[in-house]
Amino acid sequence: MSEIGYQVTGVDLTPELLEEARQKSEEKNLQITWMEGNLANLESIEGNSQDAVIFNWHVYCDIIGIRNQMKVLNEAYRVLRPGGQLILDMPTQDAPGYAEHIIEYRVKHQSEEGYQDGMFVSPADEKGVPFKG
Repeated sequence: MSEIGYQVTGVDLTPELLEEARQKSEEKNLQITWMEGNLANLESIEGNSQDAVIFNWHVYCDIIGIRNQMKVLNEAYRVLRPGGQLILDMPTQDAPGYAEHIIEYRVKHQSEEGYQDGMFVSPADEKGVPFKG
């Protein structure tokens, strides 16, 4: 996005990953603002100030628990300008590794908060089937 002229802010909890991102963006001469932070609490970003919020599927799906995922979505909505776009980059079920990732996530985290309705992907057929936890 920075390459085509957008002002970009990247957020991560991990200082080491932020440093790696800074180095890569500097190598490519990209003007990106990097900040350490929690996606569920973007207090350093003013409300109604962003044209778009973009999540890679790994980032969003690795947020533990539906309540925490909802906090992140609410925070994204808070920082978006009216008419802004929330973009979740989600793969299709045919994407390599998708089924395994979803199964691992569901098994690991289903007991934490309990899933009410969701999708469970079977590794045998990789088709979504209703799942109740």
